[in-house]
Amino acid sequence: MTNSEATRKPAVVLVPHAGGDGLSYGRMIKRLSEDGDVFFYEMAGHGKRAGEDFYGSYGEVLSDLVSFIREKTADCGPYLLCGVSMGAFLCDNAYERLEKEGDRLPGHVIYAAVDPARSASEYDIRQVEEKSSNLELLTLDNSYSQYLKTILEKDLELMIKGKAGFKARLKCPLSHFMGKEDSLLGRSVYDWSAYAAMGAREYLFDGPHLFMTSNDNVINTIIRIRDSLQER
Repeated sequence: MTNSEATRKPAVVLVPHAGGDGLSYGRMIKRLSEDGDVFFYEMAGHGKRAGEDFYGSYGEVLSDLVSFIREKTADCGPYLLCGVSMGAFLCDNAYERLEKEGDRLPGHVIYAAVDPARSASEYDIRQVEEKSSNLELLTLDNSYSQYLKTILEKDLELMIKGKAGFKARLKCPLSHFMGKEDSLLGRSVYDWSAYAAMGAREYLFDGPHLFMTSNDNVINTIIRIRDSLQER
């Protein structure tokens, strides 16, 4: 192992929100990749995978994510698994699958912009448009109606029809990130006791539902959590 390899930080597997792609998280990916690997998962039909067909079911996207995590983390040490909004549902369900099938599990999990008590059916496109302050500006932009809305609807439909929900009981520490101005979820205290055997730590950040994409405090907190994995 070279000196540069020895000083590399633990890898981060990042799973975005519904409709999200690598461009949305470019700032975060750039910072985190300065001294460690960042494996950003893009769903088929999104970003660099825009030419691929959308999934036919929630089970298909989940299997795709599990394969992605297995491939990317096969040769790395401890890794951090981070899911945002719909991505948090996917990460939880992927964790359950990885554990059941005897795969390597993350050393720490971050769920962001999600309420474990909410069912997937509460995330339909109408509620997202009505309650999420993030979309107030997007709806004034033609690119929303022409491009993003179609992708967002498809993603949310997969989650709703698949009855996505939190099931895994994590055997590693859990951190929960929320935006103080999240008008979609509208709560600031969440009960993760059924899903986190080692407990959960709550973090509140300035910003609405999609605060993750452009908040330096979020990035710095992820770096601290990631670096703590290396110290254990």
